[in-house]
Amino acid sequence: MVKFIFLSAMKKIFRFWLMVLLFFAISPYGYPQKAIEAQSGNYSFTILREVKPPILSIVEGSVRFADPGGNNIIDAGETCRLMFVVENSGLGDAEGLTLTVAASGATRGIAVDPVRNLDVIKVGKKLEIEIPVTANLETIDGTVYLTFKIDEPNGFGSDAQTMEVKTLKFVSPMVEVVDYNVTGGRGGNLVKKIPFDLQVLVQNTEYGKAEEVTVNLMPPPNVLILSGNASVSIPAFKPGETQDIIYSLIVNDMFTGTDIPFTLKYQKNTGNSPKTAISPWP
Repeated sequence: MVKFIFLSAMKKIFRFWLMVLLFFAISPYGYPQKAIEAQSGNYSFTILREVKPPILSIVEGSVRFADPGGNNIIDAGETCRLMFVVENSGLGDAEGLTLTVAASGATRGIAVDPVRNLDVIKVGKKLEIEIPVTANLETIDGTVYLTFKIDEPNGFGSDAQTMEVKTLKFVSPMVEVVDYNVTGGRGGNLVKKIPFDLQVLVQNTEYGKAEEVTVNLMPPPNVLILSGNASVSIPAFKPGETQDIIYSLIVNDMFTGTDIPFTLKYQKNTGNSPKTAISPWP
């Protein structure tokens, strides 16, 4: 009788501790870290935590590249963007995610952020990711390979993908006068104290894009600019593009000589530091 009561009490104690262990073992959010082992009397058991992992993948067709020039090339001096969408099609939220990016190939002058933390991606949700890619003036002609993936602490990250993009070295622009014309005066001749117009055609004759170009007309002494446009700004000057500039001028009585020499000064931003070119031009 005493033995029966003892065994009955032991079974009740065993069931109690079994329920306690089951209560603390099951978590709706966590991933399996390790098994829980326990032993009581002549009984031993192992309890595994519930598994609810995320499953991350890069959405097919979502990878794209954008560059300021619109030529799908990383030009020197540009900041481009690599974009894609990642999806969580698993059973649990994806936490502690990191984006890793590696560049190979013609990487001179190319810069990307190699590691970046990401927000939580809940079950069934998507996250759009944007990777800046910058190219300085040391960029060379070639091809750069951008490999990217999402890492998840428990090994449920995305597969790596690689994008291949051409790179283009810096090409300096060249702004110069390609034609000019003089109108007004008297009978086609320039006469002192009678206004005349000087029409100048400037062009970017090289393959590089010029930005923030300033054209300054510097007349000789006793030749005055009436039009008030001694300095003309051109925000952007594409290769081969021309700009027509008209100046209204007048010569006073103190001018001596038969020819009127002019100088045009060009200042252009090459993406690094402004450079100045002086062009003599009758």
